[in-house]
Amino acid sequence: MHYGVDIVVLGYIFNEHIMDKDGHISGPFLGATAAYGSMALGRAGFSTGLVSNVGPDTPFSLIEPFIKANVDLEGLNKYPDSCETKDILKYFDDGTKIIEYETRAPIIMPNDIPNKYLDTMKVMMLCLVDYEVDIKTIEHVRHKRKDVLVSADLGGIGGAHSTKELRNQYIYLNGGQLQKKVLSLIDIGKMSSEDYACISGKKSFTLKDAAQDLLDQGLSIVVITLGEDGCYIRTKDGQEFKTPAVTPINGVVDTTGAGDTFIVIFTAEYVRTGDIEKSALFASATSSILIEKTGGVSVERCPDRAMIEERLKSFLI
Repeated sequence: MHYGVDIVVLGYIFNEHIMDKDGHISGPFLGATAAYGSMALGRAGFSTGLVSNVGPDTPFSLIEPFIKANVDLEGLNKYPDSCETKDILKYFDDGTKIIEYETRAPIIMPNDIPNKYLDTMKVMMLCLVDYEVDIKTIEHVRHKRKDVLVSADLGGIGGAHSTKELRNQYIYLNGGQLQKKVLSLIDIGKMSSEDYACISGKKSFTLKDAAQDLLDQGLSIVVITLGEDGCYIRTKDGQEFKTPAVTPINGVVDTTGAGDTFIVIFTAEYVRTGDIEKSALFASATSSILIEKTGGVSVERCPDRAMIEERLKSFLI
C-alpha cells in the first residue's frame, strides 16, 4: 500500500463481455479505459491510485489484478445501493466498435477522491468511456492542486466511446458549452481519427487541423493515435511529431486497450522525462506487448518496465 500516489486515474471499470466481428462472445473480463490505464501504470512502476465507483456485488476477481499490479485502491468506492458497470463491447468488420451497457455505476464526484490522493497527486488521468467524471470533480482537483497536470482519453469525452445521448448534451446543446468547459480543464488529450469525427462532426480533416482545433480550445498537447502507423502529436507552441508504432514481435491478437494504455504511459513518461518523442515510443512499446495477448485487463497482458525497455531496445536496433 502506498502512503501517497503520484498519478490518479479516474473512470469506470467494467465487468465486460466482448463480441468479435464474427459474433462470438467471450468473457466476462475486467475492462474499460481506467482499468487498462491504471494497470499499465502500476505494472510499469508508476505510483498509481484508481478512483472508480462499483457495486457491492462486484466480484473480487475483477479487483484482484489491480492488487497484483500495486495499484492503490483507496479510491475504489463500493456503494451499497448502486450497481457495477456491466457492458458488452462489440467489434465490427470495418474496425469500429460500440459499447452497450447493461448497468452503470454512479458518476464520479469530488467526494469520491480520497484526500490522500489530493495531497500527493502530480497527474490526474481522465480515463473515461462516457463522461463518467463530473465537471465539478475536475474543477475540484484543479482548485485544490493548481500544479496538477490533467491528461485525458477523448474517446470518452465526445469520442467514439461516448453515447450519442451524452455527446449531444455536451457537444451540441447550448453551443457545446459543456464540452468547451471540459476541454478547457485538460492539458494533454489523446484521440483517434474516429474520435475526432465524433467530436467535431466532420468527415474530412487533416491531422494538423484536427489537433489544432483541440489546441485552440485550451489543450497544450494533442496526440492522435494512428494504429499501425504510429501517432501524430502537435503542441500549443507549434511543435509537430510523427512517431512510428513499435512492432509487435509475436503478432497482433487483441488491440482492445492499446489506446488506453498508450495515453497513460505517454503522459507518465513525458512528466518523468520531458521528452515527447521518447515518451511516445515508450508508450508504443508498451501497447505493442499488450496487443500480443487477449483476455481483458490482466497482469499477464500489461508489461513491467524491464519488458517495455527490452521491446523498445529491440525496435530501435
